Amino acid sequence: MSRIIFKEEDKNLEFEVIGYEFENIEKEDDYYDANWLSVNIKYSDSKISFDQIDHCLLSFELLDFIESIEAIIEGKIAKIITEFIEPYLEFSIYKINESYIFDIKFVYDTSGENWKIVSISKDMTLTNLIELNSQFREMYEKFPYRHTENM
Repeated sequence: MSRIIFKEEDKNLEFEVIGYEFENIEKEDDYYDANWLSVNIKYSDSKISFDQIDHCLLSFELLDFIESIEAIIEGKIAKIITEFIEPYLEFSIYKINESYIFDIKFVYDTSGENWKIVSISKDMTLTNLIELNSQFREMYEKFPYRHTENM
């Protein structure tokens, strides 16, 4: 499967869609339940490391994000800030002159009053952004939107 690796100084975050949360769905199932994706996040820095599976992304949200990246690539928009239905994952992309900045934030612990968050920021060229979008599209193609009657 396609894993995307982000690095910033001593930080390393690996992002991979590994499947649907609910593999077996019926036509009458809820379209949310049919489309929750299981995301594996591996993170490490000088202080912490974890390997966590979370259901923080829906297949149609991933497709919307891919289409937003395409709009940035085509110059139609200059920024994206995407917080998904579950507030545990956020992607942002900003175009500054001829470069792009990609940010990813992930909430890995919600047990206390103050949630624990990791983030990585990566400078990219247009070529890097096109390749990144291709990797996201590969993930979506493996786990596309599943239609149900309850939409």
